[in-house]
Amino acid sequence: GLDTLATSFNVCGGADSLRASRRNREVFVGDGLIGIPAQSNDPSCEEDLCNIKGVCEAIIKEQMSEPSQSSMEILAKISNMQSGGCINVDYQQYIDYFGTSTVENSNDRSWLYQTCNEFGFYQTCNVNSECPYGKGYHDVSRDLEECQMWYGISPEDVAKNVRSSLEYYGGWDLTPANTSLSKQKEILGQSRILFVTGDVDPWTELAVTGKKGNKEHPTFSVKGASHHFWTHEIEDADGIEIDTARSVIYNTVFEWLRSTNDYETHESSVA
Repeated sequence: GLDTLATSFNVCGGADSLRASRRNREVFVGDGLIGIPAQSNDPSCEEDLCNIKGVCEAIIKEQMSEPSQSSMEILAKISNMQSGGCINVDYQQYIDYFGTSTVENSNDRSWLYQTCNEFGFYQTCNVNSECPYGKGYHDVSRDLEECQMWYGISPEDVAKNVRSSLEYYGGWDLTPANTSLSKQKEILGQSRILFVTGDVDPWTELAVTGKKGNKEHPTFSVKGASHHFWTHEIEDADGIEIDTARSVIYNTVFEWLRSTNDYETHESSVA
């Protein structure tokens, strides 16, 4: 029951916190019982449980050391190793934290505003989906509720904002509105978009990859990389895949700049 669950996972306030509200239970299980750093995976990190490989190895080690353990018991042990304390599931505290802009929350709060005002990008886990987390414990209603409470943006306005962004940027076809063949430089700019994705990054599912979306733009997939890992500070431990991605970006942009200069020189000579 909830008492055993709360004790095993060291939930702050125990089972009463989980019973207090549906939203509290959603905070606990809706985005996973343990942390999987898919978006921030760093293959070169050395701390325990600091990347996907470390988490997987810890799970396997627990399973092999005590085969009679249930999956839930193993997850509880991993969760306790990650948290270093009790797990706060107080949804209202979360709402209050982002309700007022501070230095500490300004970066995350501005991104959350952007999701409400432009893009959506909600990481939901619906019933009957293939989501690996608690199905039905994070649907879009929670994200839309937060847009309303934090920024006064209604669910209807969020939907309208997302449609507006798709129209502006052109959606999968990348064909923005108000494009004219007479605007040669504008056409050149729209064609010079390189899509670089990591095959570990969950957001790759929504990216132009050559297989999905506009097929006229160059793409590059980085094996083993998470969310824009190649933009991080250069480290000696960076693998060949990350180094290659940086080279591809540099060479592509360099070639574009060179061809732009050639085009402008030609235009000037014609004039």
